[in-house]
Amino acid sequence: KIIAFVALYMVGLASKIWRRVRSEAFNINHQVHGFCARLIGSGQVFRSLVSPASSLSKDSLEKYMTAAFHQDMEKGILDDKELAILTESVLSGLDKSGSGDICMEEFVSACSSSESLQAREVAQFFDSGRQIWPLEWLLSGITQPSAHAAASSKVMPYTAPEESAEGKLA
Repeated sequence: KIIAFVALYMVGLASKIWRRVRSEAFNINHQVHGFCARLIGSGQVFRSLVSPASSLSKDSLEKYMTAAFHQDMEKGILDDKELAILTESVLSGLDKSGSGDICMEEFVSACSSSESLQAREVAQFFDSGRQIWPLEWLLSGITQPSAHAAASSKVMPYTAPEESAEGKLA
């Protein structure tokens, strides 16, 4: 509890962010809808940034970073050298393939990196071939009947842990 108090109230700006994030309400059903909308939006934004090219170059990223941080540069919070360092950091963080450019998958992945859900999890929720854990269909909050109806016949049976010869659970 002491560490939580210190983290939430005594670490400056990070504490402010952590306090806001820890109290977020979470509903899987609403999260799926919003996540998919943001995923689509991220893809569209990427296409509009790179059109007609297929990837975002360092030069283009620098141009967009300059526009995004224009006010901070005018106020003297960032200078050209600091923005160049920030741009290089963003490029190296987004360019997972090491190509020197940012492709759509890398951009969309970064846009959704702080999401509570990930694309693979959403896809798995709606995979009709996936086995559902015993109480998952009750507690998950997913209301799309097709997601659970198709998989309801594939509910994973509960298997009690086996005991070893010493009477301990395996």
